[in-house]
Amino acid sequence: MYHVHLSDWGSNMSLTNRTIVETGWLAKHLREDDIVVADCRYNLMDSSEGRKKYLSGHIPGAYFVDMETDLTGEKKEHGGRHPIPDKDDFSKKMSAIGVEKGKTVVAYDDDLSGASRLWWLLNYFGHDHVYVLNGGIGKWMEEGREISLELPVEMNSRFEPAVNHDLLFDVHTVRSSRSNVIVDSRAPERYAGKHEPIDFKAGHIPGAVNIFYRDAMNPEGKIKERDDLRKLYKNTGPSPVIYCGSGITSCVNILGMAVIGIEAKLYPGSWSDWISYPENDVETEAGS
Repeated sequence: MYHVHLSDWGSNMSLTNRTIVETGWLAKHLREDDIVVADCRYNLMDSSEGRKKYLSGHIPGAYFVDMETDLTGEKKEHGGRHPIPDKDDFSKKMSAIGVEKGKTVVAYDDDLSGASRLWWLLNYFGHDHVYVLNGGIGKWMEEGREISLELPVEMNSRFEPAVNHDLLFDVHTVRSSRSNVIVDSRAPERYAGKHEPIDFKAGHIPGAVNIFYRDAMNPEGKIKERDDLRKLYKNTGPSPVIYCGSGITSCVNILGMAVIGIEAKLYPGSWSDWISYPENDVETEAGS
């Protein structure tokens, strides 16, 4: 379905040029010096679960990347529950796991969203040699591939960030946007305002359409085939703005769109940032 070749690793490529890598490819190249593997498993309801899963078994050589401490910045009045991490803090973590110029990162988790978050962040901070493992650790284990308990040593690499602000919209550009389709990636009942298990206010950004991030995946946890993705995103336009609850699961939709050449923007603060501004309107399924 999707294949990566070492000879394809150029530079200054767009978000749509590097997306998915298959388990067979990773198994073949796993122990090459220019490969960095990152375990991005997480649970929003239990911040310790991802690390526990990692310690109980992970892809050999993989480093654990924590959603709350490594892929999230300091929480403030605005910015949402998972703001973009500080550039220096993120760079320090990436350096510690071996990410630097010339290295290719393969991120995985157990439902694509954590891995997609790291994929997006690395692109945002200027490192476009990054892919998401299709099917994640579930597919890896299903195929009977090696699992390790060994913890890799901290590296002394040098990650040099180069922020690409073109990959995001903030609350102000979302408010003023007239030509970009706004896509809500949350479950339909959260979009409709019928059920809100996390944030203090229910509903969605006025005018947003709903494309649940899991609809970009097949039952096996892999990203859908290109024809199916084209059908899913047929009405999003060439440069939609994607949000979810706090900027994590929306990255799956951005990944799916990138597979078929759509350059989507992330609203990082997402719904949790939008509702932190009392003046922002909120819409329900009924449009009120």
